[in-house]
Amino acid sequence: MSEDILKRQIKKEPLSLILTHYIPLKKNKDEVKANCPFCKGEMSINDTKGMYWCFPCQSGGDAINFVMKLKNLKYSDALIDISKKINLEHYKTEDKSCERTIGQVMTIEQLTSAFKTQALLLENIQKEIAELKAIVSSSKQTPEKKLKAHQIILATAEYYKTDVTLIKSKSREEIPAHARHVAMYILYEYENFTYKEIASIFNRDHSTVVSYCEKIKSAHKTYQNIRTDVETILSKIGFAII
Repeated sequence: MSEDILKRQIKKEPLSLILTHYIPLKKNKDEVKANCPFCKGEMSINDTKGMYWCFPCQSGGDAINFVMKLKNLKYSDALIDISKKINLEHYKTEDKSCERTIGQVMTIEQLTSAFKTQALLLENIQKEIAELKAIVSSSKQTPEKKLKAHQIILATAEYYKTDVTLIKSKSREEIPAHARHVAMYILYEYENFTYKEIASIFNRDHSTVVSYCEKIKSAHKTYQNIRTDVETILSKIGFAII
């Protein structure tokens, strides 16, 4: 519960305000950019979405992801580190699981809103699962391959903190699009899906799938963070890389 409270408080703060405590930023009118600390390329910061993205090293996420990667911290430690930087007061009891934020007493209205949000999230997840089942059932694949495609797409969505519906859509938003390309690459490179099967799953044409897979394959050879992303996603589905 305490982590959720801290996360909500951090999400309310502009991403650029948080990142100023970690790296120098460059502001030009409505644009905020910075030198990526992971590859020294140019990184874009979007306060509206609360996300950062670096095209050269294909690294992206929210403030918590950034601090975890920058300082090699666990999720809970990153929350505390950010809360200290932006002066979010919190205290700890002897039981760390009881950590709370001062003054965060939820009213009945807030509880009701929280329950409605959870119900909506559950409904969206159920829709995503139903849509994904419809896609894999429409393709001429074995039950094992259908299940594997389902697992990989969900694991990729969770890792990049995006929605399955966005990964399957034609959205060109940076993070969903990158997640889509990585999922295609994993299906082809590690699970022996054909380009035709992948095209059917994502409702894309053959040449588009080939292009995306080659793009990630090239990045996988060049950038350590892409290799880490792929390995982490594979570990989530129990795939052992030898």
